[in-house]
Amino acid sequence: MAWTDTKVDGSSTLTAEEWNEHVSDQLSRAKVSYGSGNPTTDPTMIGEIYIDTDSSDIYLAKGTTSADWVQLTEYTDFSNHISDTSIHFQQSEISISTSQITDFSTSDITVNSLVSNTTITFDTEVSATASIDWSQGNKQSITLTEDVTLTFTDPDGPCNLILKIVQDSVGGHNITWPSNVKWEGGNTPDLSSDEGNSVRIASFYFDGTNYYGQITDVY
Repeated sequence: MAWTDTKVDGSSTLTAEEWNEHVSDQLSRAKVSYGSGNPTTDPTMIGEIYIDTDSSDIYLAKGTTSADWVQLTEYTDFSNHISDTSIHFQQSEISISTSQITDFSTSDITVNSLVSNTTITFDTEVSATASIDWSQGNKQSITLTEDVTLTFTDPDGPCNLILKIVQDSVGGHNITWPSNVKWEGGNTPDLSSDEGNSVRIASFYFDGTNYYGQITDVY
């Protein structure tokens, strides 16, 4: 019985002849050739693969002329390649020692507004007026001994900030905040009823100009 008269299976409408044409077409899409030494002839199609049997180097055709062979194995060495892809990191994900960086010029790397988020600065027993220097660390703590007017020294760039506010044993001390501190709903927190030794945590997002704040209830 002729193949052209026979279906490949009992349910499909594909004839054996059609199947053979399909297989031949797929084989032509994955052409692999080989020889001794570098490829010198024109590829028969884009995407053809050539294997050098002497060195085991592999070549891929990006075009249909002999100049279009690209050696794939040479790309195991990336020392002379420059990425044009942007890479974004979270602050906590960056840890680079100078010994890990080689062959970079200063024009290759630009790092903007990275602020330490590990330093904790304790300014104990602040009174009347006090300054928080956020460039010294993103996490800071103050202990109130009376009502205080705070001023902020801005961090080096946009970041998140944490301020621990501790009342002394007397308690009831309030804070006058800098004018560029913005509170949710425009409601400035009132600490005047906080008990002695109580604690609140204020968190801010600094956008380069303003501090957008939230504060916890007392602990």
